[in-house]
Amino acid sequence: MFRWLLVFLLSKPFDNEFNSILRGFLLITSLFFSTFLSAQEVVYTHFSTDLGLFTSKTNQIIQDPTGYIWIASSNGAMRFDGYTLVNYDMSDNLPENEVSRIIIDAKHKIWFVHPSGYLSRAFSDSITPYEYNDSIQNMLNYSEMLEPQSVYIGKNFIEFNILEKGRFHLNQDGILSSIWTVKDSAATIDLRKGECRYFVSSHQKRLRIFTNLTTYSVPMPVIGANEPVLVVSKGDTVLMSSQNKLYEIVKGSIRTFTFNNAIISLQIEQKGNLWIGFDSDGVMCFKNTDLNQSAFCRELDGNSISSVFRDQENSIWMSSRNNGLFYIPSEIFHQISTKQGLLDNNISKIDVSDRYLWAITGQKAIARIDFFDIKNYELSNPDFSIITDLLWYNSRLWVSFKNKLCYLENDNLVELIRTKPQNDIQTRINKISAGLQGDIWLCKSNGFAGIKNQKIYFESSSEKKQNLNINAIWTDPNGTQWLACKNGLWKFENKSLYNFGIRNPILDKNANDITKDTKLKALWLSINGIGVVRIQNDSIWVYNQDDGLVSNSVNALYAYENDIWVASRDGISKIDINSNPNKPNIVNITVNDGLISNEVNDIVVNNQYVFVATNKGVGYFEHKRFKVSDNRPNTMITNILVNEESLPNRNKIYLDNDANNIRIEYLSIHFKSRGNVKYRYKLEGLDREWIYTTDLIASYPFLPSGDYVFIVEAANESGIWSKKTAQISIHVNSAYWAKWWFYTIISFFILGGLFALYRIRFRTRAQKEKIQREMNQYRQMALTRQMNPHFIFNSLNAIQLYILQNDTRLSNKFLTKFSKLIRLILENSQTTLISLEKELLTLNLYLELESLRFKEKMEYAIDIQDEIDTLGVKIPPMIIQPFVENAIWHGLMNKNDQTTGQLGIIFSLEDENIICRIEDNGVGRAKAKEINAEKNNTHKSMGTTITQDRIELINSIYKTNISVEYIDLFDDKQESKGTVVKITFTY
Repeated sequence: MFRWLLVFLLSKPFDNEFNSILRGFLLITSLFFSTFLSAQEVVYTHFSTDLGLFTSKTNQIIQDPTGYIWIASSNGAMRFDGYTLVNYDMSDNLPENEVSRIIIDAKHKIWFVHPSGYLSRAFSDSITPYEYNDSIQNMLNYSEMLEPQSVYIGKNFIEFNILEKGRFHLNQDGILSSIWTVKDSAATIDLRKGECRYFVSSHQKRLRIFTNLTTYSVPMPVIGANEPVLVVSKGDTVLMSSQNKLYEIVKGSIRTFTFNNAIISLQIEQKGNLWIGFDSDGVMCFKNTDLNQSAFCRELDGNSISSVFRDQENSIWMSSRNNGLFYIPSEIFHQISTKQGLLDNNISKIDVSDRYLWAITGQKAIARIDFFDIKNYELSNPDFSIITDLLWYNSRLWVSFKNKLCYLENDNLVELIRTKPQNDIQTRINKISAGLQGDIWLCKSNGFAGIKNQKIYFESSSEKKQNLNINAIWTDPNGTQWLACKNGLWKFENKSLYNFGIRNPILDKNANDITKDTKLKALWLSINGIGVVRIQNDSIWVYNQDDGLVSNSVNALYAYENDIWVASRDGISKIDINSNPNKPNIVNITVNDGLISNEVNDIVVNNQYVFVATNKGVGYFEHKRFKVSDNRPNTMITNILVNEESLPNRNKIYLDNDANNIRIEYLSIHFKSRGNVKYRYKLEGLDREWIYTTDLIASYPFLPSGDYVFIVEAANESGIWSKKTAQISIHVNSAYWAKWWFYTIISFFILGGLFALYRIRFRTRAQKEKIQREMNQYRQMALTRQMNPHFIFNSLNAIQLYILQNDTRLSNKFLTKFSKLIRLILENSQTTLISLEKELLTLNLYLELESLRFKEKMEYAIDIQDEIDTLGVKIPPMIIQPFVENAIWHGLMNKNDQTTGQLGIIFSLEDENIICRIEDNGVGRAKAKEINAEKNNTHKSMGTTITQDRIELINSIYKTNISVEYIDLFDDKQESKGTVVKITFTY
């Protein structure tokens, strides 16, 4: 109540003197009681000696323009890049180990101020003492000291204060001069902000302010000798501190604020907020340096805060003189833990009411939390077993245990129902879900139950429904209930259950939470190991890590306005329900942003805060103030090594051909990513695609000669890549044997040699081909002649037979046809190819002679397809006759029945190929072979053998493809009924 009264009064103007006095009293009181009034603490990371810090006594923290964090400490200067902490001390050439202050000058050089008055500078990774340290030391005696806060590094000069002497100027030549002298002053200090200088003289009891336009002074209280004085300013306001007092001076008027502890740091950071660090009382922040409002935050009690700094990522760093460093990723994230009064940091479930946050702490306690106090309900009664869930509903807190349901009334738990064992197995209550019109539903290990007016009015097991292990229930306004079960999604409507796992196998998995958004009326289901399932208008979408979800292991869901909040073991995700369902807009929030822990057990949201239950306590933040980080990390190339030797870092490097083993080291300083920055790089000219990695080194061994550009960039914790890449051009020289003139000479000799070799081989090959062609032609003619006598011998035998039989007519007819056939054979044998028409004429004469010999034993027919050009088609002479002869002599003449032998010769055109089919109804090849064996026929028919050799030779010479295929014909009883010879002429 006090806090809200305070805020109300401080927001009012000064209407009268009473209001002014009251507001001043309340303001000063709030400074003392802000810790008591706030059961909260910002989420921070503590860097101590246990985590690699070289000392716990740190005097200052600052960040240079490249992003490095520098720490002034009692054990030297430290530099931190998010990965490695490097310490510089006297062994690295520091004049002394303790560093009081670090200054970054206009040229971005790093200066160290030491307590004894020495100065030193950092160049790359080396330390150099200031060359005119002796000039400063000559001004100091044993009782005097250089005031670290007064040192100013100009372009070509240095200014500083020496207590009780005044201010001095040291130029670039080491000449020291006095700016002003103050005698008997207790303390002097100078702080330059733009063109302003401030100077304090306790002896004159005045604060003198020097600007480029005017000089004026303000009466001040007495400041004791050697008391440290700090001065900062913002606009027309000047703030000065001494011991435990803070003085606010606005245009000559002064207000004094007194604290319980001495002020040791006073800073106004980049956002204009005032940070006050105390000797042993932590730090206090006033937003916009407005002391009329209560402190924005009050943190780190018991620590001596020596400096506060806001880095380039908008995070806060604090140095302390007794406890190392503190890092606050964001001021909007807070935590409530055992430090604030919780009994246990292990929080499994949470819920919110109008005034309180309720949490299950450990397994047997409940915490009621507000911004003023924490009330714990510790359940020592052994009858109260492990708490499984809690729910604020219908103005009452409901609490479930393994075997019973209770509610909180007058700070006492009242038992409502107790579950009964089923089949000697105790039923477990998994969750309490809200229903309609004040009723609630128990999600149990063996079904679900409805409770209204403190009585059970429905029990699924008693209704003989299917036993389901239910994790959560969502009830629609029409009374339909959606059940998230161990075995998937079910619907209970009109007293009937429907299993959605039958519809889709994904909906048959273990669903641990369910909710529905109020805008699109989409059903949202969390399935551990798969992610989040969205069901809307009979459409199903599955969102997982590939879609941007922080984790597939989801513990809880919460729908609030236009967002679905997802609690997982790796942080929380926020899904925008208005975004494209196929490409959802998902924002992830993790410890890198300030979340208390990535392992989130439960989540609830109200109109201001997001609350998360973790194993480190309760975390919360204002969701309307959270913004996705747009800070894009800068990437820099830190080192280039060629053949393991480091090169100076420049924009382009030239390498010899034998110095081509390159290793490039790069770095992006991004502290919110906690040393786990994602990089991508490529070497243009070699790599076609980006190479993604978290390593800090890219290696290219044996890089070929040529021109390359190495490019590297980094992504922040939100996955946003650098605006500007770091790159370096690389030129690898060619070896002498790779120069153009060397290639020209070698090419000339090679081409000359190849041409001479080609000429020799061409002539040799031509001669060989000519000889081979002539030999093949002679061989073909010899084979033709070898076949012609074979046919002539058979024909003369027929003529001899007719003469012996005294058949003069047939002998003359046969002899006439035979002479005509011999003439055609002699003509055709003079050429390698003849027309199909000539071959048909010869074949027809041959068949007429054979039919005369065998009379009625044989009939033949020749059929030619009309599309075949018999004059244009060329084939080898006498190529078909041997197969016809075989069909007659071995097929038809061996028939022992009285049927007439039939011989058909058919020429057809198939796929531009000439097909000749020779078909007979003889005894077949197998039977003919048996008959020849029985007759012990030693005669060897040469016709087909010679013809096959001719075909192979012709194919070789003329690159044709003449093929022969034998087909045996069978009747229904599988007895031979003839043979088909298929000759294919392919051109």
